[in-house]
Amino acid sequence: LEYFNRWAYVFVGIYGDSYVESGKKVFELFQARGWTSIIAYDLVGYALNFIAFVVGLCTGFVGVVLVATGNLFGGIGGQSYWG
Repeated sequence: LEYFNRWAYVFVGIYGDSYVESGKKVFELFQARGWTSIIAYDLVGYALNFIAFVVGLCTGFVGVVLVATGNLFGGIGGQSYWG
C-alpha cells in the first residue's frame, strides 16, 4: 500500500517507469533519506489551501473597503468613472 502515493506520479513523469515500479523507487528513496513521514503527512496541500484562504480574505477585505469608501473605480475627487 505504501507504493500508491502521489510521489509515484512524479517519478512516472520524470523517468517513464510504470506506476508500481515508480512507487517502489519513491518508497526506497524516502526510506533511504528518512523521509517516510512525508508520504504519511503530506502537508503541502494544507499549506496551499491555507494560503488560498488568506488571499481570499485579503481580497474580500480590500473589496469591502473600496465599496465602503465609495472610491470603487478610482475616480478623481471620490467620484467614480461611471457617473
